[in-house]
Amino acid sequence: HDIAIGTRHMANGGTEFVVTGYESAHQVQILFLDSGFSTTVTAGQVRRGNILDRLARSASGVGFVGIGEFNSMNSRAASSSWRSMLNRCYNKEYQAKKARTYADCNVCEEWQNFQNFARWHMNNYKKTNEKMELDKDLLIFGNKTYSPDACIFVPGWLNVLTVGANNIRGNHPVGVSKRKGTDYFEAY
Repeated sequence: HDIAIGTRHMANGGTEFVVTGYESAHQVQILFLDSGFSTTVTAGQVRRGNILDRLARSASGVGFVGIGEFNSMNSRAASSSWRSMLNRCYNKEYQAKKARTYADCNVCEEWQNFQNFARWHMNNYKKTNEKMELDKDLLIFGNKTYSPDACIFVPGWLNVLTVGANNIRGNHPVGVSKRKGTDYFEAY
């Protein structure tokens, strides 16, 4: 029998698991070897490899789905925002082609777990007529870490005003400069 206790299998995501218990074809206990995540699945899922290791750091090599109520189907907006955030911080190819400014950025440990980010997203995202975007450095200028204390959702037009042009603008936000010969700043 191909699903005996102790047999090893591969999930579609490339992670290995072992069968630790077998009650029936509808109740097979498994354990993912790398993460230690344990769950109950069906024999069909074992055979197809159609099982998610909820603790595997599969999103940009850092993020993991976690154990809880949220997933990419019931929290699509949160999932999209979370994956985009991780991509900006950890995808070197993306940084090289589109956004070098994210090369030094990271995501706090708490938000590497999608369950935590999705809960924060649910409590903080307000639907408007405008597209809202996750911003990490409007509350804390120059911030490099995405975290609950540093991030807010802002309209896309506002987010665009605060990015880019580092070489031109110097050490101040877009639209702010130091008045020559004084200690005063001006905004335009």
